Amino acid sequence: TDLNLFNAKLLYVNKILQSKDVSSSQKRSVVESIDKAKSLREVKLIYKTLTESFNKGKDGVLSESRARRVLGSSSRTTSRASAESVTAEVNRWATLAGINK
Repeated sequence: TDLNLFNAKLLYVNKILQSKDVSSSQKRSVVESIDKAKSLREVKLIYKTLTESFNKGKDGVLSESRARRVLGSSSRTTSRASAESVTAEVNRWATLAGINK
């Protein structure tokens, strides 16, 4: 259980650190918040809530394209092989963390 929690934290921290749309201070606050989580559900909720709050525009409406970039997916890839390996790696970490996709 502890290992699954650690892997989930690691997965979501890696996702947020790879995002180019989130500032360094925002990344730091997400990492600190996720580190304090006590359960898988709490980790997921913290990640989802904070990434959605970062994606809100000035008028409070979520931008779908920005949300896709933060979550690590897009409709256009630079290389097919690299996209497949990233997806495989994310799926592997999700499996290790016990997160059902």
